[in-house]
Amino acid sequence: MSTNSWQQHLPKLLLFLAVIGYALYFIWLTFLRFDAFEARALDLGNFDQAIWNTSQGRWFHLTNQEGIVNRLSLHVEPILIPISWLYWIYSSPKTLLFLQSVVVSLGALFVYGLAHIELKNGWLSLIFAGSFLLNPSIQAANWLEFHGLTLAPTFLLAAFYFLRTKQNTLFILSAILAASCKEEIALLVLMMGLYAFLFMKRRRLGIVTMALSLTWALVAVLGIQQLFGNGNIHWGRYAYLGESPLQIVTAIVTQPSVVWSQLQKADAFVYLIRHLIPVGFLGVLAPEVLFMALPSLGLNLLADFSPMHQIDTLIYAAPIVPFATLSGVFGAHRLLNRWSPEKFRSLASWLVGIFIVSAGLANQWAYGYLPGSGHYQFLAITDHHRQAEEMIRQIPADAKVSAQDRLNPHVSQRETIYIFPRVEDADTVFLDVTGSPWPQHPNDIHKQVNQLLISGFGIAAAQDGYLLLSQNAINQDMPPSFYSAWQADTIAPATGANPINVTFGDLFKLVGLDVFTDRNGELVIKLFWQILDDHLQDVNFHVAYLDRSGTPLHTTQFYPLPATLWYPTSLWTVSASDDISVTSFSNVLSDTQEEDPQRGNTTEIENVRTYVVQTLPWNLESEQFTLAVGLFWAEDGADWSSGKRLPVTEMEQTYPLLEGGTLLRIGGYEQVSSRLLPSRNIQSAQWVAQQASTSPPTQIMDAKLGGQIALSGVTLETNPLQAQESLKVNLHWRITSPIELDYSLFFHLLNSNGDVVAQLDRQPEDVAGFLPMTSWPLQYEIVDPVVLDLPESLPPGSYRMLAGLYFWQDGQRLLVTGANATAENGVDLGRVIVE
Repeated sequence: MSTNSWQQHLPKLLLFLAVIGYALYFIWLTFLRFDAFEARALDLGNFDQAIWNTSQGRWFHLTNQEGIVNRLSLHVEPILIPISWLYWIYSSPKTLLFLQSVVVSLGALFVYGLAHIELKNGWLSLIFAGSFLLNPSIQAANWLEFHGLTLAPTFLLAAFYFLRTKQNTLFILSAILAASCKEEIALLVLMMGLYAFLFMKRRRLGIVTMALSLTWALVAVLGIQQLFGNGNIHWGRYAYLGESPLQIVTAIVTQPSVVWSQLQKADAFVYLIRHLIPVGFLGVLAPEVLFMALPSLGLNLLADFSPMHQIDTLIYAAPIVPFATLSGVFGAHRLLNRWSPEKFRSLASWLVGIFIVSAGLANQWAYGYLPGSGHYQFLAITDHHRQAEEMIRQIPADAKVSAQDRLNPHVSQRETIYIFPRVEDADTVFLDVTGSPWPQHPNDIHKQVNQLLISGFGIAAAQDGYLLLSQNAINQDMPPSFYSAWQADTIAPATGANPINVTFGDLFKLVGLDVFTDRNGELVIKLFWQILDDHLQDVNFHVAYLDRSGTPLHTTQFYPLPATLWYPTSLWTVSASDDISVTSFSNVLSDTQEEDPQRGNTTEIENVRTYVVQTLPWNLESEQFTLAVGLFWAEDGADWSSGKRLPVTEMEQTYPLLEGGTLLRIGGYEQVSSRLLPSRNIQSAQWVAQQASTSPPTQIMDAKLGGQIALSGVTLETNPLQAQESLKVNLHWRITSPIELDYSLFFHLLNSNGDVVAQLDRQPEDVAGFLPMTSWPLQYEIVDPVVLDLPESLPPGSYRMLAGLYFWQDGQRLLVTGANATAENGVDLGRVIVE
């Protein structure tokens, strides 16, 4: 083979390698997601059950969603029929994931073929094919379980390729496959017919394509969905436009202001720009190609449903990608053949290629799913996941099952499957009480399990927080293996946790802490505990996320810890060598045992058992919080505000104690992103502990307030500063004896006449926020970061800083003594220059 021939075939070889590599990677990634129990009942559980039932002769039969017995009432997807034949070969949800990754990857072949027809350049064609595979919208749809819609982009590309090459039979076949993926895709095929009619002058084919596509779309939406249900359940997303399809279409035409308002709400301009980034914005040069995506653009942007406006995390944007990609191809053709001088065409081609590669890689890095990219997640398969698989094998194939959201797709190949808490006629219930309780409150799951056991269900199996209940089981006793979910193997906290040594009431010792973001970007707190005596009365754990003012953002009073519901502390033992006896489940759910909580402290215990108490994931919607932990006796109806609390009795580290020494304020945490480009990656931001300044003050102070409080130093961050800037000063405090009252801080900025030109009055703070003086540990330095906003009209000059403390109820200032004391019972902090 000659050198020129090899160079001509190299792009094709690289294309095939890219297609194979993409398919293998996303097969692995989606399999991993499934095995890590991140797939959901909606939608993988729904698809798997409907396809499995179709393979068994019960076409589209579906029970997961209440009131729905056939998937055709949700979406019209005839493509699922031939897909169900694959279940005759290998029946598993992974069959769907495998098929989807392969079909999506094949779309790059048609992009290459179309680009090569238009550009006559193998390398540039390869680049466009690569931009399709690197497109975050395609990757997001591929990653997010299985959907018939995700197959549509490849069939649409195939249809356009065969339309362009005048292979009518294959065009028709590809168009049928595309339209069978979901009812709305027929409208995209219709637009393809319109393109053939207007721009390719293929009038007859264009008219037939438009007519058949529109007919199928109307039959699917107004006929089939109405026959098997009550019409399209998603019309509510457009209810602001009207109650019926006709009213909605009429409103779009006659109420442009309403439409414009919705487009602004959906940030339509940015949405469109994001679609053009992978092709270097060349799509603007071929608007007629991009126009074919109008039905999907309209459906997404006009929906009053924000998930449909997302471009790189869900499936809705995927059908737009083929037309955005092809518009880039046609745009490049026009740029190179109409506006580039022939002698510079080769150089222009390389420049276009480099630009597209750069844009595509940057977009992938910020929003894609490849390793190191914005949305990449490596999901580890844990022993907890493997134990679930063991329990699944115990479920009879003919059982009617009610399973929680993330367990549901793993047991959905049966005639009847429900999303717990729906039980109805199910004879088997499968739960993981350690994970997300969606769609229930944790307390409701606990109560419902108790009710099921009372009403005829028994415990068929239970281990590591999993519960398998069956009407055929008679056992009502919880086996010891169930509690392993809340037991650590050793005293040492898990990797990544920080050691702590704080004792509550001489009975419970907090030995470790981990603060992290889970796979879904939600905050989780993991606490590691030991007990100092057996058979205690039950206690509850209070975990609070506070803002800088000390106001709770969220507490476990609203969303209790699973451990307190399923593994009460009365069942905990001091030694790991002590076996937990088989415990009646009714006892676990019953009132706490009446025992004396004031037992003696046991020390020097060998083989001490460590217990893991973990909060349920929570979307805090704040970039900073202060963590506080407390314990209280679990008496009937008691909560943190009314229960009898355990005071902190001993701690190795120095922590502030709030609310009379019962609430341990561990510290502040903030979200920090490790990425340089903005990204919606829920994994890119992690919680890190806020660190107080350890630098010594730049100015040593000699001031004592009230005889108990020393102001030992001041650090002025910027001097001089501009009038529009904020004055930032760190005050270094220390108390020498316990404080009985919570004093407030005043900080004044004085001009040369002694007038106050700016001031701040508040409770003292540290880096984590609100810190009342009664909570200050003795001889512990508190660094209070003062931020004073200066008036914009403040004239340049030299200003004096004055600080002090006063009792908020009467305004009386504490007496100040020392070299830096002033006559007005303040501390002279020096001067700052304002320019």
